[in-house]
Amino acid sequence: MQKLYMQCLEEENIEKAIRVVYLHEGAKTAGKDGISKTSNISKERIIKEVKLRLRRYKPVQSRKVQIPKVNGKFREITIINLFDRIAQQAVYQIISPLLEEQMSKHSYVFRKGIGAKILVSKLATTLNKSKDIYTIELDFKKCFDNIPLDKAIGSVKEMGIKNF
Repeated sequence: MQKLYMQCLEEENIEKAIRVVYLHEGAKTAGKDGISKTSNISKERIIKEVKLRLRRYKPVQSRKVQIPKVNGKFREITIINLFDRIAQQAVYQIISPLLEEQMSKHSYVFRKGIGAKILVSKLATTLNKSKDIYTIELDFKKCFDNIPLDKAIGSVKEMGIKNF
């Protein structure tokens, strides 16, 4: 087995993933399997389940929920089960630092310490300095619903993560 994969399976990494996932309010919300952080499950069982999922992943059906938006409309969110959330966090913790090195300084989405507030601040500064700036509003609804796995893995490999 490859080095990065083995790092994902390390108990210390999985325990850290459990702590990170449990810090989020969403961990109180159960997935389709009915399990949440408030369920009475031992840490040992969680680690065992997460290792199983990382060894032979089979997608588990997720739960769809409609949440209200400020404008009165609704937005559908997908709630994945707790074990899958922890498994994803365990992988993220290993590959994120490697991918971060490759990221553009102009990328603001899903990065620690860099987010929408910083982007809006930079945009406001840029707009105040120039008269020839155009803004475009885009809605990426369902943009990531059907990503071919082979292309996603190919992109990750292009960024230097080849031993996974």
